[in-house]
Order: sequence, then C-alpha cells, then structure tokens
Amino acid sequence: MEKCIWVFHGEKSNFSSGVFLSEELAIQDIKKYKLSGVLTCYPANEFVYFWAIKNEFFEAKKDHQKTPDFISKFNSASQMHYHFKDGERVA
Repeated sequence: MEKCIWVFHGEKSNFSSGVFLSEELAIQDIKKYKLSGVLTCYPANEFVYFWAIKNEFFEAKKDHQKTPDFISKFNSASQMHYHFKDGERVA
C-alpha cells in the first residue's frame, strides 16, 4: 500500500479510537494500554472500495455492489490488519 493510515478499532466499539501514521507507534500504544481490538492499515486519500478494485482484490459483479450504501460500508480482508487481546497480538 502506497500510503497507509493505521486505525485501531476497539473490541465491541462502534467507532475507531485511534489513528496512527506509524504501525510501530500504534502497536506500542496498544501494548502499553493493554487494548483489545483490531489495528488495520487503510489507504490514504482513497476509499477502501476503490483501492480493492484497483488492486484486483474485489470486483463489483452485482448492481448493489456499486451503490453508495455498499461503498460506504466496504472494507477488505486484503488490508493489512492485526488482532489484539489485552495488548498482545493474537492470530
């Protein structure tokens, strides 16, 4: 990914709670505060939907997959991401 923004989404949270320019700093803080959740790399200046299409991770094959509602909720397992439990990285 050209430019990446690291976003932490806490376990059972409706919204993200941290945004980092550095993967290392994000992991450092997650460990320091013993947080649980997912740290995900998001493409900068681009929606994940269009990033996934551009990188051939996704192809919209059905009409509903081209709607604003679908695009606004889209994320991809192809994004780099890590799961954490009590500050420790898990599978």
